[in-house]
Amino acid sequence: GVLQGVEDLRFEKQESINFNDRAALHSVVDGKLDGVATKVEFLIFKKNSCIFILNYVGVKARFGENEKDFSQFTKGFKVK
Repeated sequence: GVLQGVEDLRFEKQESINFNDRAALHSVVDGKLDGVATKVEFLIFKKNSCIFILNYVGVKARFGENEKDFSQFTKGFKVK
Protein backbone atom coordinates (compact mmCIF):
# COMPACT_ATOMS: atom_id res chain seq x y z
CA GLY A 1 0.00 0.00 0.00
CA VAL A 2 2.94 2.38 0.61
CA LEU A 3 3.75 2.43 -3.11
CA GLN A 4 0.22 2.36 -4.48
CA GLY A 5 -0.07 4.86 -7.31
CA VAL A 6 3.69 5.04 -7.95
CA GLU A 7 4.42 4.11 -11.56
CA ASP A 8 7.65 2.86 -13.17
CA LEU A 9 8.95 1.54 -9.84
CA ARG A 10 12.65 0.84 -9.47
CA PHE A 11 14.10 -0.30 -6.14
CA GLU A 12 17.43 1.41 -5.42
CA LYS A 13 17.75 -0.35 -2.10
CA GLN A 14 15.82 -3.04 -0.27
CA GLU A 15 17.34 -4.54 2.84
CA SER A 16 16.33 -6.29 6.03
CA ILE A 17 17.67 -4.48 9.08
CA ASN A 18 17.28 -4.52 12.85
CA PHE A 19 15.26 -1.52 14.06
CA ASN A 20 13.93 -1.00 17.60
CA ASP A 21 15.04 -4.55 18.39
CA ARG A 22 12.80 -5.87 15.60
CA ALA A 23 13.25 -7.10 12.05
CA ALA A 24 12.48 -4.27 9.63
CA LEU A 25 12.44 -3.60 5.89
CA HIS A 26 14.30 -0.50 4.69
CA SER A 27 13.75 0.48 1.05
CA VAL A 28 14.46 3.34 -1.33
CA VAL A 29 12.38 3.47 -4.51
CA ASP A 30 12.31 5.66 -7.64
CA GLY A 31 9.13 6.11 -9.62
CA LYS A 32 6.61 8.59 -10.90
CA LEU A 33 3.55 10.11 -9.25
CA ASP A 34 1.27 11.91 -11.69
CA GLY A 35 4.17 11.93 -14.16
CA VAL A 36 6.60 13.60 -11.74
CA ALA A 37 9.88 11.81 -10.95
CA THR A 38 9.61 10.87 -7.29
CA LYS A 39 11.72 9.10 -4.72
CA VAL A 40 10.43 7.25 -1.64
CA GLU A 41 12.37 5.98 1.36
CA PHE A 42 10.53 3.87 3.88
CA LEU A 43 11.06 1.72 6.94
CA ILE A 44 8.49 -0.90 7.94
CA PHE A 45 8.48 -2.93 11.14
CA LYS A 46 6.06 -4.64 13.48
CA LYS A 47 5.98 -4.39 17.25
CA ASN A 48 3.37 -6.16 19.31
CA SER A 49 0.18 -6.00 17.26
CA CYS A 50 1.05 -2.78 15.39
CA ILE A 51 2.73 -2.22 12.03
CA PHE A 52 4.79 0.96 11.75
CA ILE A 53 5.56 2.56 8.39
CA LEU A 54 7.93 5.52 8.44
CA ASN A 55 8.31 7.17 5.05
CA TYR A 56 9.84 10.12 3.29
CA VAL A 57 8.54 11.07 -0.15
CA GLY A 58 9.92 13.83 -2.35
CA VAL A 59 10.53 15.05 -5.85
CA LYS A 60 13.52 13.03 -7.03
CA ALA A 61 15.60 16.05 -8.08
CA ARG A 62 15.37 17.56 -4.56
CA PHE A 63 15.12 14.39 -2.46
CA GLY A 64 18.63 14.68 -1.02
CA GLU A 65 17.90 18.08 0.51
CA ASN A 66 16.00 16.57 3.44
CA GLU A 67 17.13 12.95 3.36
CA LYS A 68 19.42 13.57 6.34
CA ASP A 69 16.45 14.88 8.37
CA PHE A 70 14.52 11.66 7.73
CA SER A 71 17.55 9.60 8.75
CA GLN A 72 17.86 11.55 12.02
CA PHE A 73 14.12 11.19 12.66
CA THR A 74 14.21 7.42 12.21
CA LYS A 75 17.29 7.06 14.43
CA GLY A 76 15.44 8.88 17.21
CA PHE A 77 12.13 7.05 16.72
CA LYS A 78 11.53 4.56 19.54
CA VAL A 79 8.59 2.28 20.16
CA LYS A 80 8.15 0.98 23.69
